[in-house]
Amino acid sequence: AFYFPDGNCDSSYENIEYRVASGDDPATNRPSTFYYCGTDKLNDSVYFYTCYALDYTVKGFRFGKGSSIWIVGGRAVGSWPDYNSIGIHLTGGNGGVFIWSVDAISNGTNLYISKDSGETNREVFLSNFISDYSHIGVRIDDESYVSWSDVWAASSDEVCINYTPSIDSGNAILNLQGGTIFNGGAPTGTSNGRGINYNGKGRIQCSDVVFRNNIGRAVSMNGVSSSNRCVFKNNEFKDNATKAGVSQQVSLAGLVELVGNTFYAGDTNPVNIDISSISDVA
Repeated sequence: AFYFPDGNCDSSYENIEYRVASGDDPATNRPSTFYYCGTDKLNDSVYFYTCYALDYTVKGFRFGKGSSIWIVGGRAVGSWPDYNSIGIHLTGGNGGVFIWSVDAISNGTNLYISKDSGETNREVFLSNFISDYSHIGVRIDDESYVSWSDVWAASSDEVCINYTPSIDSGNAILNLQGGTIFNGGAPTGTSNGRGINYNGKGRIQCSDVVFRNNIGRAVSMNGVSSSNRCVFKNNEFKDNATKAGVSQQVSLAGLVELVGNTFYAGDTNPVNIDISSISDVA
């Protein structure tokens, strides 16, 4: 619908519904995308209010570099089980990104924060953002600061939140405050179905979140190389790791601070937490 391969600034979009039944966008003869900006192209001061991107095959929203991107209200509904569809994609070099009260659902990846341009994004603020029914819910591959309040990350087949910064940076922080990470693995029941997957670069600060009914681990840390301490405070873990062969609800490694968390062991998996790989526990 809106195609800006060379960049776009100072624009706003309000009360728009974009729907493509199948295939290419008939207006552009390109694979269907609601809003497209080229990688590494200036994309500054762009505002979306109650815009609905529906049934696209590639991207709902795709952004270049700049600042002050606002998506307030609306939906990004893709074409899962098509793995190619991405609800919202930050391709690198953007900051001051606000995604509020948006429903991203039925995508290969609901929200993808990457550095395709070679430059990390800077700060991204999510509030009442819903990620639901997808292959991967939220995927973060760069070193940005991402703050998500009132989390709803649910029903992603592989993982609800995949946090894998490419380098170990003190600037790479995922801050989760309140909400639910739920039902990982539900779409097919055959994948890993994890709540959070973390490769050990950057750090996670997670408080007051309920992890429940993920068929894989609620939190899985692996390959940890970070010198930054992760913090899990006042979270609740219940009925995770129900898939055969999964040995614990939570597997932690590296530098971890655990404060006031509550674990409820289910009949399927009585092992709550594996801390054998933690190098320091506070």
